[in-house]
Amino acid sequence: MRAEPLAQARKKMPDRSIDMENKYCRHEGEYSWWEEDAQGIPLCRVCDKCEQLKLAQYRPEILSGYTQSDVDEPIEPLNH
Repeated sequence: MRAEPLAQARKKMPDRSIDMENKYCRHEGEYSWWEEDAQGIPLCRVCDKCEQLKLAQYRPEILSGYTQSDVDEPIEPLNH
């Protein structure tokens, strides 16, 4: 009996390089890049497999454009 070629065996294996529940991807065998917000601030590393999943956790205005008034919130706790 001949051993199955490695490439064929890998096709039958489940893809464990991305953990959908925890939004974690190893980017194995994939080109990956840093995705930035509309201001050019790096948000997360993505590849074609996980880009949509990872970017879904951000509000649309973060990716499309915003001003400081859109995200203005206190940095320090208010003293009451």
